[in-house]
Parts: sequence; C-alpha cells; structure tokens
Amino acid sequence: MSKEKATLLETTYDACIEWDLEALGIDTNEIADYFIKWGELNITFKNGDCKTYDSDFDVSSIDWKRPTTATFYDKNYDEVELLKEKS
Repeated sequence: MSKEKATLLETTYDACIEWDLEALGIDTNEIADYFIKWGELNITFKNGDCKTYDSDFDVSSIDWKRPTTATFYDKNYDEVELLKEKS
C-alpha cells in the first residue's frame, strides 16, 4: 500500500449477462472453444463452424446505487488505504 496522496478513485459494479443455450440450440458437448467480448458470445464448434451470439444486455440494468468495490490509487496507480466506506 502506498502512503502517497490518493489521486484516483476507481469503482467496479457487477453485471450479469445470460445466454439461454437451450433456446439458441447450442449443444455444449459440441463446443471446441469460446470467448466473450463486448457482450457477444463467440463459439467455435468441433465441426469447425464459428458463430456469434448477441446478448440483450442493457447497461441501464446495472445497479449503480452502490459499487462492488471502491479503491483509491496514487499518481503511480499504487493502492492507497483510506478509511473504509460507511454502509
């Protein structure tokens, strides 16, 4: 932990995106590889086919009331310990 003055406060918020694999007709036994980026599920199947599945994620569905984490950093991006946030 740094003893320097904090210059940045970073907060994170949890969000959940779901894909109904059954409704999409995806057999998980046929998946060779997958990755998720920008809210899109990208699957490479064992037969070589590659498919992208969009999500219906809506940024307004995030609970912005309270962050999951709040971290203070100094100018070197080293974490600075301050008093804990009151609930």
